[in-house]
Parts: sequence; structure tokens; C-alpha cells
Amino acid sequence: MIAVAAAMPSAATRASSHWRPSVGATSAAPRANADVAEHASSFADAGPELLLLDRCAAQIAAEAGAGAVVHAIAAPRQALVLRDAIEASVPRRDDHRRRDLVYLPRHAVALLDGDELLALLRGLAARHGPDALLVVAVESERDFSRAESTTRARGCGVPVVEHLARVAGWEMCQLWSDGTARHALVVCERACAGGQGELIRVTPVRVST
Repeated sequence: MIAVAAAMPSAATRASSHWRPSVGATSAAPRANADVAEHASSFADAGPELLLLDRCAAQIAAEAGAGAVVHAIAAPRQALVLRDAIEASVPRRDDHRRRDLVYLPRHAVALLDGDELLALLRGLAARHGPDALLVVAVESERDFSRAESTTRARGCGVPVVEHLARVAGWEMCQLWSDGTARHALVVCERACAGGQGELIRVTPVRVST
């Protein structure tokens, strides 16, 4: 059984995250930012996503490492939670990397169709390098094994996001969901170079929210 620790929030005066378009995602990324700004009221309720992130931020931070740098798309509150968890983590003596930790909030993912999300994921892989860690928030299907065909990423759930991430050069290393299995965080790292290694199947870890 995996214990999930909560990250403690700090003052809201911390600098918010800034994000710039990634290589290979020049059309999808600006659209995501523009649409998020235009339709912010439609996605104002980030409560379940934030609650879930708060409860697994320590594990994500441990994977990213103590020197990780957070990059988030239109998600300053989520960035703050991750930064606090990284600052609270204990650095390993043998790990001197400064990994990029990239966060895609649910409302940004929901605004993109499959092709646009794939382009964005590829661009993020090219921009942030081989050590990057990616967190994608999705409003998941209740059944993690069910993948339905859809034209919008909003209703695709975990299986389709995982598939698109694999095509874009990522592989899933953690999977978190809330008690209802509706909201999920898909955590990915860059796939092994040269096609080495296989995708590790991760058992979804559900936490009460």
C-alpha cells in the first residue's frame, strides 16, 4: 500500500508559473493558452484536481528530484503545490539533475483534440529534454481499462492520454486517481532512447478527496 502525503500550501505571494510555446507545438500551445484565458469561467472549479495533486505531490516531487524546475500551462495554483512539495523533499546525494517538471492542467487538455494534444506532447518532449517529467491532469473515464474513440481530448480518459504520450515519446511512471476514479493525474517520463525498455504498467493508486 502506497502512503500518500499532502503538500502544505504556502503564501500566495510566490511567483506564478510562466510558460512559452514548445518546439513542434506552435499551433496547439497558443490555442490552449488563448482558450483558457477566454473560457476561464468554464473551468473555474479546479477543486478535485487540486485536492488530488495535493495528496500525491510528495510522490511526484520525489520522482522529479529536489532540483526540479516547475513549468505549468495556465496553472499557477498547481505550480505552487508542486514547488512546495519539491522544496520539502530531501535531495539524494547522487542526484544533481535539475529536471523540468511540466504540468498540463485538466482545463488545458480539455480544449485540445487528439492531434493537437499529440503535437503539444511532442513539442514538450523536444523542448524540455530527456530528463523531463510530465504530469497530465485528465477527467478520466470511470473504468481505467476503457478507451473510447473521441474527437476531443476532454472525454478521452487515461488510456488515450497514455497512448498519445507514448506516441510522443513519453512513458507512464505514475498514475493517480481520486476516490471516484473520475479525476486522474498521469505522470510520464521520457521513453528510453533507441526503443530500449518497455512501458511499465502502473496500478492506479486512488486517494480519498
